[in-house]
Amino acid sequence: MKRTKSEILKGYEAKASEISQEINKTKSRGRLLLFAQLATFVIVVMSVVAYTLWHEGMVCGIVAAIFVLAYLLSRYADGKNSEGQTITAGFSTPELFVVAQDLTKMQIEAKVSEADIVKIQPGQTADFTLDGYMGETFHGTVRQVRTNYVDTSSSSSSSSSSSSSTTYTVVIDVNNSDLRLKPGMTATLTIRTTDKKDVLIVPNEALRFSPSTNTQKYENTGVWKMEPGQELERVDVKIGIIATKNTEITGGNIKEGDLVVVGENDLKASGYTDSMRPPRPGRRR
Repeated sequence: MKRTKSEILKGYEAKASEISQEINKTKSRGRLLLFAQLATFVIVVMSVVAYTLWHEGMVCGIVAAIFVLAYLLSRYADGKNSEGQTITAGFSTPELFVVAQDLTKMQIEAKVSEADIVKIQPGQTADFTLDGYMGETFHGTVRQVRTNYVDTSSSSSSSSSSSSSTTYTVVIDVNNSDLRLKPGMTATLTIRTTDKKDVLIVPNEALRFSPSTNTQKYENTGVWKMEPGQELERVDVKIGIIATKNTEITGGNIKEGDLVVVGENDLKASGYTDSMRPPRPGRRR
């Protein structure tokens, strides 16, 4: 049954109303949204003109084309993805600007091995150096020990062996009030997990030294003492904190001022010239 002119116009107006409601649901954005609303108004005007000039079938095609155009414009005017809209998985938004925060307060994200992470706690002091400032040492404070980890594995095809290492991230707060530190710098970091003063220390080399003429094996840790006019004597010791260059001695037949051997020269033992004494010569790092 052929519809009357008034029925067709009412149908067109209903479609235009639906499009207008769809556009109003989206967030307005400048001239594009205004253009989409004008396109909705054009639907009604062209529908009337098309009905009076062309066949009804062509009118439906024109209205459908305008409907699709207005719908796409309304979607594009929003400028953002709406709920339920399909997006491309590889879509990425380019980074146009990077806004810097307060550069007087910076942080270091240090990678710490699983063997050392159990010793680190918030509040500990950290010292670090930078390649750009040779000979200078900077200081910071541990703020956070993160539980997320990175597992790095490597394998060798020739020996059919594999190895893995696990590291954790430790965040250190640093005062940068003079703005000398720049984002992205690489730091060499030392965290003080334990700090003692007025203790006996020996060089780490003394704990590893053994005369070339000695063939005996020892179960306990010890050092070789040198007395003027006497042969080398090995004494067992108990150790405490192990630092980068020195180790704390907590027990054993050894006292401040004793000479310990760290190496040989032409089969003659040479003594460690700095006698054992508290912090000043025996620095712990």
